[in-house]
Amino acid sequence: MDFQVLQLKIESAAKVAFEQVRNKYSGQSFCGYALYFDSDTITVCPAVNSTDHLNTTAASNRIA
Repeated sequence: MDFQVLQLKIESAAKVAFEQVRNKYSGQSFCGYALYFDSDTITVCPAVNSTDHLNTTAASNRIA
């Protein structure tokens, strides 16, 4: 497969996945979007982070 075709397919699928998350959790604010892959670069997975989760994690990691 042509790399540019693959890149466009991944980009399109990522946009759909991120939009599905935003629709499913419409009451949340998202602050991070990423794609990650396995060591063989066979699998590409989307990931998101919500502002609420980021704030909770940051608060639990603070050193008093």
